Amino acid sequence: VVSELAGGLRVVNDAYNANPASMAAGLRTVAAFGERCRHLAALGDMLELGSGSEELHRGIGALVADLGYDFLAVTGARAEAVVAAARTAGMPAERVRTFAEPCFIADWLSEMLVDGRIGSGDWLLVKGSRGMRMERLIEELERRQPPVD
Repeated sequence: VVSELAGGLRVVNDAYNANPASMAAGLRTVAAFGERCRHLAALGDMLELGSGSEELHRGIGALVADLGYDFLAVTGARAEAVVAAARTAGMPAERVRTFAEPCFIADWLSEMLVDGRIGSGDWLLVKGSRGMRMERLIEELERRQPPVD
């Protein structure tokens, strides 16, 4: 589902489920949207991956950097693995953050909307396993929208 916030940020809500293939596909799809815009990813853990979980999460972090995403917000037990891989792959540290809960990502995004680091025409992918409840981020962003006259 694609929606647009009052500031013009386009949100791709793919928060229902995630595995390495669907996460990579979502990241590639959103990265292909628009050439003169910024791309953001708000990612939660991919759950139930077994013993290779950390390495699979690292692969996603590296992919985010390789695709040229401008900002990355991550939450979950494997967030540090994603962040470390994104930074190792060249993503600037100040553009990558971890959060305790999905809804807390809204604070960072709201701050960036206000100061102009992100805005109209930019794209945000929200994705994670169902158990991560990433939809709470979208609900919080929608709650913060100004009332319609």
